[in-house]
Amino acid sequence: MKRYIKYIAIIVSVILVAITVTACSINKNNTDNQTDTSSGKTSEVKTDAAQSDYFTERDLDPSYEEKDAKQLRPGNSGTAITEEGVYILSGKYEGGVIIDAGESAKVQLVLNNAEITNSTGPAIYVKSADKVFITLPEGTENTLTDSGEEYTQSGEKSIDGVIFADSDLTLNGSGKLSVTAGYKHAIVSKKDLTITDGSYEITSAEKALEGENSIRICGGEFVIKAGDDALHADEENDKDKGFVYISGGSFNIESDDDGIHAVTVLTIDGGTFIITAHEALEATQVIINDGEISISASDDGINAAKKSELYDPKVEINGGNIKIVMGQGDTDAVDSNGSIAVNGGSLNITAQSAFDFETEGKINGGEVTVNGEKITEISNQFGGGMHGGQDGFGKREPMTDENGETLTRPDFKNFTNENGETLKRPERGERPPQAEGETPPEPPTGENPAPAEPSSESTTI
Repeated sequence: MKRYIKYIAIIVSVILVAITVTACSINKNNTDNQTDTSSGKTSEVKTDAAQSDYFTERDLDPSYEEKDAKQLRPGNSGTAITEEGVYILSGKYEGGVIIDAGESAKVQLVLNNAEITNSTGPAIYVKSADKVFITLPEGTENTLTDSGEEYTQSGEKSIDGVIFADSDLTLNGSGKLSVTAGYKHAIVSKKDLTITDGSYEITSAEKALEGENSIRICGGEFVIKAGDDALHADEENDKDKGFVYISGGSFNIESDDDGIHAVTVLTIDGGTFIITAHEALEATQVIINDGEISISASDDGINAAKKSELYDPKVEINGGNIKIVMGQGDTDAVDSNGSIAVNGGSLNITAQSAFDFETEGKINGGEVTVNGEKITEISNQFGGGMHGGQDGFGKREPMTDENGETLTRPDFKNFTNENGETLKRPERGERPPQAEGETPPEPPTGENPAPAEPSSESTTI
């Protein structure tokens, strides 16, 4: 009987572990006692299989043995770490922390209510290590700041982040970290940047989170105000790099440029997103499998552009609930230099131009609503957002007048003059041709100008 009860207890424990490990999955064969393997996946790989490639066991485990750790005394002349190990920082540190432990070293920094500042460079600078873990213990509040002045540089490499790592970098633990980057970027890894938990408040003059090879996030709470891209991965010459992968977490992002930018592939498998940006989601391929996503953008809401020659541009929506509200002007809610495919989920768009693509646009499943109307087909817009409100919504009911008579929709494929002669079709962003002798009107001023009112001499449609 005791043996039976023991077996039942083991089974229950296994089930509970399986339930709790959802967004952050691990690969048992990929631990930090071995070399990490990094691979950028697209929609051709199933989500569950893909997640195991992104996070190691140690990425997900914020624990440490305090008795074996080294306590670093607060000071005002900089702190140096030259050996592998676990280090605890508590109190105020001026002059920053430098890690120069060697290319094979793994270092864990435990921020236990630490305040680190540096007037001439990064608060934490990883000069040499294989991988660094920054752990935020539960209940702690930690701050990292620079002076806002240009960093003192040494050597050819430009050091430009409050946390700057020439190694793989992981942030874990459920504590809080506030980062203020007055000079340029907040958190930078020149290799892989991984975040599995924590609460982050980040204000940066330029980028907030930058991983040159990749950004991988499966948990955490993020409040970000960035003068440039909020999240940015920029390796373009390796098919398995330059990607952003997110499977969980909550993100409140305000960006003066892109909300999330990947040079190769941006994959969202889950999470909650509120993004206000110039362009909210941008990559060569944007693949959304799940998540609650709310976008307010002044250029493109979701943009698949040819950032890397290794992939063909596409936007692929397989699930999730997505809401996009676009500003006025030459804007597109979903823009692709290749294809657009909606296979599932819910997509609700408020915009003058809903879709813009170069090859094909299809709705294979899910629910798509544009300006309150449900649509079943995507038709390409023409001439940017100024005309897209008429021609970029998709298949819908015909227009009728007050007597129920069907009206002809405007044709933006051709323009004619007063003599009925066909004029050259304008390129994207150009004004329609003017009649001979007519002076084109000056554009309205303002960041997001409203479309010009039609004149009384315009042709009635």
